[in-house]
Amino acid sequence: MIALDLSRLLSRAGRGTPTGIDRVELAYAEHLIANGASACFTALSPCGGLGLLQRRSAEQFVGAIGAAWRGGLDPARQNRQVRRIAAQARIALLAGRRGALMEQLRSGKAPPVYLLVSHHHLEKRGLIARLKERSRARFICLVHDLIPIEFPEYAKPGQAANHLSRIETAAQFADALIVNSAVTRAALQPHLDRAGRTPPVLVALSASDRPPDRLEMVCCKRT
Repeated sequence: MIALDLSRLLSRAGRGTPTGIDRVELAYAEHLIANGASACFTALSPCGGLGLLQRRSAEQFVGAIGAAWRGGLDPARQNRQVRRIAAQARIALLAGRRGALMEQLRSGKAPPVYLLVSHHHLEKRGLIARLKERSRARFICLVHDLIPIEFPEYAKPGQAANHLSRIETAAQFADALIVNSAVTRAALQPHLDRAGRTPPVLVALSASDRPPDRLEMVCCKRT
């Protein structure tokens, strides 16, 4: 069971132009849906915890935001539809049964995988620690870059410290990591060394460039 976090996409609902990270999360979601993978979808609820998104709602949202970002005859109408579906998904997260995500993750025989392919809420160390402890999930995250740490002059004020917290969370808790280049892997390595951990690190092409056909290998690799 792979639990893909869609928090980033939900936070970007209605934005006319996606960023590179937006496209990556969308590509992973579309891949899991199209291939009928054993997957569920989660997101950060307005209360601050991780909740289980209804499968039908998640698929509807992914389809709508993908169509809107690829352009159409009426982009304004498409963006309104995306915002409406996202709002419904957030309400469902609030109204959802407490513990539903944990039950879903614990339903299989093999340990599940919690997959976060954006940096969204990666700084929330306690949230990820509790999820791992309660669900026995392996945590896999995608690190896009360390630019705010290495070149803080190009980042917004405060982003260097915030991004450092994200990277430290990944170094401390990730059972495996995906990076988009050998350069990112090299920049990440000192943080893993300081944490005293040696999780597998896979250099993979951006999911927006080609389907993430090696996703299953990363998620299933023993750590």
